[in-house]
Amino acid sequence: MTEDIDIKQKQEVLHIKKLVDGAQNSNMDAFGQLYDLYLPKIYRYCTARIRNIPEAEDLAEEIFVKVLTNIHKFQWSQSIGGANPFTSWLFRIAHNHVVSFTRKLSTKTQTSELGEWIPDKEPTPSQEVELQLSIDEVFTAVQKLPTAQRDVIMMRFSAGLSIAETAASLDKKESNVKVLQHKAVTSLKKMLQDDQGLISKELIL
Repeated sequence: MTEDIDIKQKQEVLHIKKLVDGAQNSNMDAFGQLYDLYLPKIYRYCTARIRNIPEAEDLAEEIFVKVLTNIHKFQWSQSIGGANPFTSWLFRIAHNHVVSFTRKLSTKTQTSELGEWIPDKEPTPSQEVELQLSIDEVFTAVQKLPTAQRDVIMMRFSAGLSIAETAASLDKKESNVKVLQHKAVTSLKKMLQDDQGLISKELIL
């Protein structure tokens, strides 16, 4: 089973390398395929970071403009980041762009649009309310994490990157990413448990 997964991963990496090579040679069809492959992950990452769907859509497009204008600088052989160095390179651009954007928005009120996080299967009205409340609680808790832990959580669980890809994207060691992830998950569990306990007390009162 593990060998099958490794073979599949290698095939995927070779496919992406072929697309990257094509994009670097001005093949817009190849770049279009990279766009289709990575846009959903980039969009989820942006949505999780800024919690505003229209602006997340704009950010994702801006990130791909940067990728298009800089893809000729990407060197596969000299990149690091585990199995897929292109993913790490792309998300480093995404991370820097989002950080720059959020700094500019530091004085503005951010809105919460959670539709992208609601599953495809349509819930009942009561389930939808519960789901939105739980998602909002997680978002609020994540924002309370230290910056380094928050960045790791967003890369790992919003964008779906591997430990290696996250480490390369954030310019950290894999061991540091693992420690930050463990601390973040532990803190999130405690914050959410404390919030649930507070809500239970309020209901009793």
